[in-house]
Amino acid sequence: MLTAEAIALTIFLLVGVNLSPALIFNIQEEYILPIGIAGVIAMAIQNALMKEAKGVFKSYIPTTVMTGNTTQLTIDLVQVVVSRFAPAGDEKAALAAAESVERMGRIVPIILGFGLGGLGATYFVLISETWWSLVLPVIVISFMAVIAFSEHFKISSGEG
Repeated sequence: MLTAEAIALTIFLLVGVNLSPALIFNIQEEYILPIGIAGVIAMAIQNALMKEAKGVFKSYIPTTVMTGNTTQLTIDLVQVVVSRFAPAGDEKAALAAAESVERMGRIVPIILGFGLGGLGATYFVLISETWWSLVLPVIVISFMAVIAFSEHFKISSGEG
């Protein structure tokens, strides 16, 4: 899946680099559609990767539903605060708070990573002002794909 995402992101990069110069002076729908489709395909693979992939990503909440993540974080924070006011010995409130804290431990890194990634991407795009700002994500995803393949190879050959 990581390899497919790296390929899709590379295609998005190449399509954008090759077709977007024509859009600077003359908006042409026949160029916008392929760029958009290539981006949507890359995002769809990211969504599938986070939802369906086994291994490293299976314990994480999908990064493609950040609104749901922030809503869940707010619900969990309220649950923890409310459980502090519950009567002593209220097992139900203690269990709900423990579950909320566990979930927050998974959601907070995703939200922080999303925010930091957005800030980094904004900075990189502002500096480059081109489609070439996609090169770094392609390199990172390709590196992750190589690592995942080597881990899979170790496990399937009985080394891991």
